[in-house]
Amino acid sequence: VYQHGIAAYLRDLAAWQAPAAGRTIPAAVAATGAQFVLFCPTGPAKAGSDSLSAMLDRGHIPDWLQLIGAQQQTGYRLYRVMP
Repeated sequence: VYQHGIAAYLRDLAAWQAPAAGRTIPAAVAATGAQFVLFCPTGPAKAGSDSLSAMLDRGHIPDWLQLIGAQQQTGYRLYRVMP
């Protein structure tokens, strides 16, 4: 999920706050057109407990994401959005 400009930032924020526990990509994430998600532990403020941000912060990977790699020193994790 990447942002550029105000509209993209708002789409990005909505994606991080979207409920992510289901088997399908949330509409807010799909709206970004993202093919990858880079999770940074110091990222956006956590929304509800089922939000994408909160789930990844707890180490729970939604069914529609695939872990590609992780950097132990920073906690950064890269995921592929699965169709």
